[in-house]
Amino acid sequence: MRGPNEASFSAGAKAEICGRSLPACCRASLLYGLLLFGRKYALSGIELTTENADVALLASRLLADCFGIAAQPVSLGKRKLRVSAGAEDSGRILDAYGSRHGGRQINYAALDSSQESGVRSQESAYGKPKIIGEPVSFEDDSDDDTSCCYRAFLAGVFLVCGSIGEPSRQYHLEFAVPFQRLADSLARFLEELGYTAKPARRGEHGNIRVLYFKDNEKIADLLGLMGAVDCSLALAEVAIEKTLRNKVNRLTNSDTANLNRAAAAAVRQLNAVRVLERSGQLEELPAALRDAAALRAENPEASLTELCALSGGVTRSSLYTRLKKLEQLAVTM
Repeated sequence: MRGPNEASFSAGAKAEICGRSLPACCRASLLYGLLLFGRKYALSGIELTTENADVALLASRLLADCFGIAAQPVSLGKRKLRVSAGAEDSGRILDAYGSRHGGRQINYAALDSSQESGVRSQESAYGKPKIIGEPVSFEDDSDDDTSCCYRAFLAGVFLVCGSIGEPSRQYHLEFAVPFQRLADSLARFLEELGYTAKPARRGEHGNIRVLYFKDNEKIADLLGLMGAVDCSLALAEVAIEKTLRNKVNRLTNSDTANLNRAAAAAVRQLNAVRVLERSGQLEELPAALRDAAALRAENPEASLTELCALSGGVTRSSLYTRLKKLEQLAVTM
């Protein structure tokens, strides 16, 4: 399996999700997400297209596992792959997920493992869905036994229409949905899971509905929720690194600004001393001002704090006042 730093972060997350082993109910829920948010979901046929080979292979396996349908990925050129089921099988699938009359909107009953609904109610018709690998469930502290199926469904949706930006450049996770009712249904579904997405439109005619997240913590939570735990941790690491780097940059910029201000002040003070010396006024000034002028002239690169240490006990505020007075006197010359 590709790691989160190989190829692209989005591809790594999808590869991680595709590589998980799930129980039959979750596999059926994940397939529901893949098919419902694919290119076509109707009695006349079901079809999804993707550029991700892992996703295409997973869809093909799940159709075989859950429905006994042989649907090998077909290349469409330009790296696109299609997985489809014909009209002879689509009715069975829509009936299994309770969406023959529901259209393009999420049918929650198909995800409710506490009810005899969806694929589980159709076991007598075409056999019990098989489990590939050791059954595991998503970690969850709640008592809701349907949570794993809801998470698996969202993972399926993400696999077919979701993407993530590279965290090193931006925090961005989105679902791009070409159907308004389905986008609205997904927005409500995400809200019920505790995640409010921001809406947008894309495409030449604004026909692609986008639900997106920009908050790195929410994106990391969603990745973990969908089973991409390694990528979730990788995103959190990137966020910590960015925070530390920004903090260092702020401190460095602050130090640089302070040094620049100190250097500019020293230049003004040295110029003032020279002006007063050339005019002969320096010798007529009080001893405290003459001492401050001599201290600055002898230590042109020293900071105010360093000058105070060399002054033999003059406080920072007093020395600052004296040097400022020298600047003011020089301006009047």
